[in-house]
Amino acid sequence: MAFCTVQIHRGNFTQVPNEAMLHLLRMKKTNAFGLYVYMASKPDRWIFKIQSIARQLRWSESTVARAMKTLEQEGYLKRTRVKGPDGKFVDTHYDVFYTANPAFDEIQTERELMIPVDYLTICENANVPAYVDYALSLLNEEDRIFLFALQDYGGLAYEQIILKTITTLDEHSVMNPEGYAITVLANEIKRAKRTYSVLLKGRRNGSVQKKAKE
Repeated sequence: MAFCTVQIHRGNFTQVPNEAMLHLLRMKKTNAFGLYVYMASKPDRWIFKIQSIARQLRWSESTVARAMKTLEQEGYLKRTRVKGPDGKFVDTHYDVFYTANPAFDEIQTERELMIPVDYLTICENANVPAYVDYALSLLNEEDRIFLFALQDYGGLAYEQIILKTITTLDEHSVMNPEGYAITVLANEIKRAKRTYSVLLKGRRNGSVQKKAKE
């Protein structure tokens, strides 16, 4: 299981800035603010996992994931996945900012395949989204590009793949859920490739965007 590291971008103080507090609380993003305070309280290079945060805060993992997504959207958190020598994602690095990064939209980050927020709370097993996210992080480059093409095509086809993967994992209890998630996701991608073969052809001739618009 990959670990995550966090680096706090702070001045010569450790208190939570009023700007962040007022901004998040006025938007009624209380969980995001709580997570922000938790992360900001840790020293640089603090190692953690979503599971450990959920356990320490007594939250569900899906609640932690949604709070992280909110902080990203508001510019207080930047998430960067790190690849190992074999090209696979092995780590996730978090930058936490004391003020919303004014150049946040200009930061060049690698595009990521995400689980739709609406799907994070539909499972009886709260660990399922983490298993699916793990499977997404290990996709080969061809499958990643295909899923990005599905997102550009309209998004619904991509969401159906994620939904089917999540519900399948939620319905079955297995000894190796991470491995099972990889298998289920791969099978759903194969089915989608047969249905949306036009996107594969478009990728070869560089016309995916054009075909998607047509």
